[in-house]
Amino acid sequence: MDRRTAVTSDPRALAGSGGSRSPRVGGARSMPDRDRGWAKSAVDMHQGRNAPRFSRCRGRVEAQLAMRGEANTDPGTGDSSKEAPRIRTMFQHTLEHEVPAGTILFAQGEVPTFQIVVLSGSVQLFGRSRDGREVLIEVVRAPDLLIPAAVVTASPYLMQGRAPEPTRFLLIPADAFRDAVERNPHLAKAVLETLAEQFRRMVRQTKNLKLRSAAERVGCHILVLSERQGTPDRAILPYEKHMIASELGMTRESFSRALKALTKIGIGVAGQEIVIRDRARLTAVAKPDPMIDLPAFDDTGRRTLALIERLTG
Repeated sequence: MDRRTAVTSDPRALAGSGGSRSPRVGGARSMPDRDRGWAKSAVDMHQGRNAPRFSRCRGRVEAQLAMRGEANTDPGTGDSSKEAPRIRTMFQHTLEHEVPAGTILFAQGEVPTFQIVVLSGSVQLFGRSRDGREVLIEVVRAPDLLIPAAVVTASPYLMQGRAPEPTRFLLIPADAFRDAVERNPHLAKAVLETLAEQFRRMVRQTKNLKLRSAAERVGCHILVLSERQGTPDRAILPYEKHMIASELGMTRESFSRALKALTKIGIGVAGQEIVIRDRARLTAVAKPDPMIDLPAFDDTGRRTLALIERLTG
């Protein structure tokens, strides 16, 4: 992989010492000073210094409340309550930022300091063994909450998070997020629905790994990609073949053999492009199953967008 930017979720570690030293995360290369601008902003935000970009959002919510004469109304529920200031506090400590491809967002074993909301782009989640073996567990695509289970329970991340492409997200301090979830039933319901969808994704992935042959996994992956990309006669592999092989629970060699076997029944391979010459035959061999395969478009994005809109007013 090209040069990676290491980003720890601990704002104290990000603060550094006079800007001369950079933190190390999960054994990754130290982060150059020129790449620490967003991390410094996060520290300033966490310590109440610079006003974050969401000041406009906060002002819009407060103006709406003032117009309605409901200074104590919760903007997420519309109910008169003393909890509105708590929601506004969360707005005050929320930062929007974009990171370049290769950025390490957090390390396996690190306790989250922020709830990360993926607004655009994607995040790859990697698991690492004690002997250094690394596998791709899942790819979280926008819009979605990034591992809210760890944030809500204040538990260590079980995976490392890495952005494979330019990715934009919100950083919400974990303490404020947990407090808002505890006190706002509408927000709690939205987070619960997101957790439920993420659990169902993991069940689908487990069934995919345990119930299918390598050729079936690769074939169904190609079919889902083509549907998601809106091109029924082709699919573009979104990242390197060895990464896709890892996500599908096989070696790169097994992935290549599966692709070669599928070329005999209706696909062509040209670099990262897979041409589907006979979709019906590929479908017959891969055996897609709605109880295993993720739909090209599901409700997770819609519900998460609703949650984001509630957070940002």
